[in-house]
Amino acid sequence: MDKKYIVSYSGGKDSTAMILLMLEKNIPIHKIIHIKTGKEFPFVADSVERMKEYIKPFEVEEYSFDLEYWMTKRQRIKGSRKGEYGFGWPTVKNRWCTGVKIAAMNNGIIYGEYDQFKTGLSQPNIAKLLNPHEYRILIGMATNKIKRIGTDPLVSYPLIIWDKNGREALSTCYRHGFTYDGWYDKYGIASCYCCPLQPIDALKMSYKYFPDLWNDIRRLEGLITYNKFKPKIDLDNLQKKFDDELELERILQYNSCFDGRD
Repeated sequence: MDKKYIVSYSGGKDSTAMILLMLEKNIPIHKIIHIKTGKEFPFVADSVERMKEYIKPFEVEEYSFDLEYWMTKRQRIKGSRKGEYGFGWPTVKNRWCTGVKIAAMNNGIIYGEYDQFKTGLSQPNIAKLLNPHEYRILIGMATNKIKRIGTDPLVSYPLIIWDKNGREALSTCYRHGFTYDGWYDKYGIASCYCCPLQPIDALKMSYKYFPDLWNDIRRLEGLITYNKFKPKIDLDNLQKKFDDELELERILQYNSCFDGRD
């Protein structure tokens, strides 16, 4: 029996390369599912729209949840903070946003719809509803992320099976015209731009190239009272640090223009 392949598509380079390689290898795709949070980098959103055009008449099934609503307004229904509003910033120990994405994905797979207000974190028991001998959910994860793979029999990682690392995945994207405005050449991560788990140097790149997105992070920091974006870092001080470093980079670049001249 031929398996029905359900692709989890984030819009980033790895999941994009996975789809492109599947097309090159003539591997049939049953569904492509994209979960939209409203906090994507512009070049990722552009890549998703490009993919929609690229694979026509096949369609990308898109389901949405409003990440800002969950961070600031969603009422908690259990736990020590039951009744409070807003889940706050995700943390290393509580990546609740991943749970919402999985709920949206699994509801989309089984029911073809997801309503964040009615359904929330509720989701079907996909392990019982999908036979792993008939279905397979494909995750775009390159070999440099092999330590993060799971053991769910429903899930496969084609890039790892094909021995493709992140650079090779990006090369595949470029070959098909998915360039991400060169972002991956500047920095290798393209998660939600307001993810507090990203390293400081990634935030610096966002501040440098997407100041409006940095300003949105600052705005959200003012709305979220439960926890801080970076618990041990004040964003005012961090922004000043970025300004000082970027100014130094400009000075060094200016001076380099005169190196070797009389």
